[in-house]
Amino acid sequence: MKRRRLRAPVAWVVVCVFLFSAGRWIRAAATRATPAYAIDLTLQPAQHAMNATTTVVFPAAATGAPVEFRLNAALHVSQITDANGVELKFARDGKHPDLLQVTPNAGTARGDSARWTFHYSGQFSAPTGSSAQTAYIGEPTSYLLPAADWLPKPVGASPAFHAEITIHAPAGLRIFASGATADPNHFVWNDAGVPGLVIAGHYAPQRFGDAALSAFSMTGQGATALSKSVLQTAQKAYHQFAAAFGPLPWKSVTLVPLPAGASSAAAPGLVVYPASSDAAATQNAIVTALAAEWWQNIVQPARREDVWITDGMTRMAELEFARKNEKPSEFLDTVENISASAIAYSTLPLLRLGEVPQGSPQFSALAYDKGGMIFRMLRWQIGEQAFDRTVHAMLAAPDGVLSAQDVERMAETASGKDLQPFFAQWLGSAQIPALKNAWTLYRLQAGGYQLVGSISQTTDLFQMPVALTFDASSGPVQRRIWLRGASTSYSIDCKQPPRKIRLDPDHELLRTSPAMQVRAAIVAGMNDRSAGDLDGAATQFRKALQLDPESSLASYRLGETLMQQRNEQGAADAFRAALRGDGVPAWTQVWSDLKLGMLFDSLGERERAENQYREALQTNDATGGALSLAQKYLAQPYRPAAGEQ
Repeated sequence: MKRRRLRAPVAWVVVCVFLFSAGRWIRAAATRATPAYAIDLTLQPAQHAMNATTTVVFPAAATGAPVEFRLNAALHVSQITDANGVELKFARDGKHPDLLQVTPNAGTARGDSARWTFHYSGQFSAPTGSSAQTAYIGEPTSYLLPAADWLPKPVGASPAFHAEITIHAPAGLRIFASGATADPNHFVWNDAGVPGLVIAGHYAPQRFGDAALSAFSMTGQGATALSKSVLQTAQKAYHQFAAAFGPLPWKSVTLVPLPAGASSAAAPGLVVYPASSDAAATQNAIVTALAAEWWQNIVQPARREDVWITDGMTRMAELEFARKNEKPSEFLDTVENISASAIAYSTLPLLRLGEVPQGSPQFSALAYDKGGMIFRMLRWQIGEQAFDRTVHAMLAAPDGVLSAQDVERMAETASGKDLQPFFAQWLGSAQIPALKNAWTLYRLQAGGYQLVGSISQTTDLFQMPVALTFDASSGPVQRRIWLRGASTSYSIDCKQPPRKIRLDPDHELLRTSPAMQVRAAIVAGMNDRSAGDLDGAATQFRKALQLDPESSLASYRLGETLMQQRNEQGAADAFRAALRGDGVPAWTQVWSDLKLGMLFDSLGERERAENQYREALQTNDATGGALSLAQKYLAQPYRPAAGEQ
């Protein structure tokens, strides 16, 4: 009790000193439309707890009208005061507990700068069960990502803000945040971007050899460092993005790993990613976060409905990196996976994205994946040079804020074309076209051949160019055909009979087909499983099997999910169905054998398990380390780890 009596006055003095020292900066920020924060944050890893005193300067709403703030529901607000120290009334929204409604005192006119101070605390301890955890306080690393809404954010205000933050944490922890001063616990950020990212943990610098990038590795238990190949990928991605989008306003970017299960994120000059033994997963997370340095910090969406712009350009940047660094077949598979994700959740037009819960699989699929495909289609329609001019105009937006109308105007200016139909069909409609090509080859009396055909579509208002390619003796031939109406005819003269006639071979268009519907259901199931919704995942995999009963991938994914649910018989049946299926992709065969063996071992049926491991070894398919695991479990029975499902 004595220790508690001593701590309270000291804490109050610290807060008062902090607010006094930040007052000059707060007053300077009061004239800005961009919100400004002065934050005093204490992290207590042993208790999984945090407490904060945060002063927010923001444009006031109408006199007397309640102001909504977004603040994580796990955080308890004890007091809110105005600039005069007078307490304000506040309450959580009953339907949306992450919303905090605050009633201002009389005397504040609309447009004035309000300065309110929030006192709050809470805990971030248990993992969310998702593959994208945004907040955790504890060992070995505490982290608060912007998506965790650990700061009170005025609803409707710019996502970007200015911040001065002082962080208190146990001795021996290295602290990361955007901005820097002479004090390693004090950070000031007064430029563009979203600086609300804080990490405190045991880290050591890792040699990088690039002035624009620096990296840290975890130390102690669970220590991890970036491999040379991952460092090279990060370096390549950073410089490719800088060449495409221009240099970042900040001089360098620091890469910091987080424990497995965390989400990747980017704040000005700071990139975090979940540590993983899977080098490919680590590379993908870092590339995504590096792209976000440009597209989620230099520019911001005007409204929540416009998040597809910044998220979509982040995905577009990733796609461009993959296009230049992956094999063509691998890149096409990447594009088709992104298309499948967009199709799986395309039940609402993007103009109504604000109605979708932020952070949900549907929101991510629409904002990132459909948004990314829209920009890919825009480049295909207006050409690379016009698209590059559009991109640079977006990054140079005078206020750093972009709306759908801004993007349409910039693209029209850059291309000299009327793009209203393009944006109307991709933002105002949820329909995804399905295309079908029917053709006949005629031999001409004068010599040569004529390819006559028509491309039909399921959405007759859809209009866009589509590529038709075929192989000829002189090499590949491509024709650009504009689709208008329910059916579009074409006629192509050629000297030799064309071979391998393909419609949209590079998947430039977001389009559906029976095979894509199967893929979309599988992708949706994987997203649901990553979010911890095993029942939803199983439903999606069964939907895929209804569309294509021979799909080995759908059966395998269903087996994995049922195994997690402890439905051993159902899982075994699903793995056997995968072995009998179409064998696409080929690795489903070795992994179905391996999973069956693991399942039998967990039930104590050792002889049957050994037979399955031998079957796995006979495939000679080492994908994902399957053969090594089969040899391991053949020598020693598989046993589920504690708590493993």
